[in-house]
Amino acid sequence: MADVQSNQSLRDRLGELDAQIALLQAERKIIQRKLSSIIYPVLSLPFDVTSEIFIQCIPELSDSDPIFKIHTHRNLPTPFLLSQICRAWRHVALKTPQLWAVFSISLEDWPQDCILGARRLAEWVERAGSSPLSLVIGNPPTISPTTPVILDSILRLSMQWRNVGLHLPSEDFTTEKFQSLHGRLPCLEELHLARYNELGMTVVTAFEQAPNLRTVVLDGVSPTAILLPWAQLTHFRGDEFNGLECLHALRSASSLVECNFIHVKNQYMRESALLPPHLGLKVLYLTGELVCLDILCLLTLPALSELNFRDGDRFELHEQFLSFLSRSHPPLEQLSLHRGYQRLMHCFPFLRQLAVLELTGMTEDDMPGFLHALRFGLADSPPVPSQPEFS
Repeated sequence: MADVQSNQSLRDRLGELDAQIALLQAERKIIQRKLSSIIYPVLSLPFDVTSEIFIQCIPELSDSDPIFKIHTHRNLPTPFLLSQICRAWRHVALKTPQLWAVFSISLEDWPQDCILGARRLAEWVERAGSSPLSLVIGNPPTISPTTPVILDSILRLSMQWRNVGLHLPSEDFTTEKFQSLHGRLPCLEELHLARYNELGMTVVTAFEQAPNLRTVVLDGVSPTAILLPWAQLTHFRGDEFNGLECLHALRSASSLVECNFIHVKNQYMRESALLPPHLGLKVLYLTGELVCLDILCLLTLPALSELNFRDGDRFELHEQFLSFLSRSHPPLEQLSLHRGYQRLMHCFPFLRQLAVLELTGMTEDDMPGFLHALRFGLADSPPVPSQPEFS
């Protein structure tokens, strides 16, 4: 009799649970219906607004992820990441060509099957459509030339190149395929070339005809080893140049607005004739060995507003620096010198518009003498608009 009562109790409890489950399922359907009716504000944005937001998410070219790198969900390239959020965003991402037009390629990560890699690159670029391309192509430091299939895949895109960095073995720059780029760079605006070994005697002619090219960076590539449309360049940077190479670039590029020579290598120069004035050059970085002062002595820069000048240990030679200022009368607003405060004692009349002054290499013992010279130098000079800032 007890067993019968126990079974009946279990059946009653099971019925109660079934009733509760039915109620919970009904409540669940109501909640799910309400959730499904919610439209998240970000998903209600017009297509062109969402697309523009995506474009603003594109990283700088130097920070873009290589497209052949093995990625995790944490470091996916921006286009892939945005396309995996939801179906709506995937549609927007795939229909925004500019999102796919900025990328980098590490040849070290190129698939072992070069044909497969070329196909993947073609699929990526297909999403970019006709958009101008910004890309960096990097090889691990090696003297081995790039596999022809890989190089051909990259060069085939040249008609869309806008901002391009090529960090390749020198042999790649002198191949017939590479030289055939001549006249096939209608969109190119910025060019960054770096090589891992000497170019030899062959001159690179691929970039001689690029009607929109304005900015060039040469890292380890001599300006005498490459033909460029120098007269139209407005921004130039040369790393590891010697003095004569700096003069070659300055003499050739007469329309420069900004020019940076970093880590200039020391070299005896026989040249003593002044270069023609650069009437539009506003920013000059000239840092490196002793030869920097020799270069400055040959320049006339009447529009210069920012000068970063470091020339080894020749800070005590103020006559040449003073001669440059008196010849150019530049409207300097920013000046950076290394241990060069002694020069300033003679230059205050030419620093009337100076707003920012950076002096590196000063010691505590130097400071009292500098402040004394500054106080009396400014007192003897014509009035300046405002006191300069120091750093």
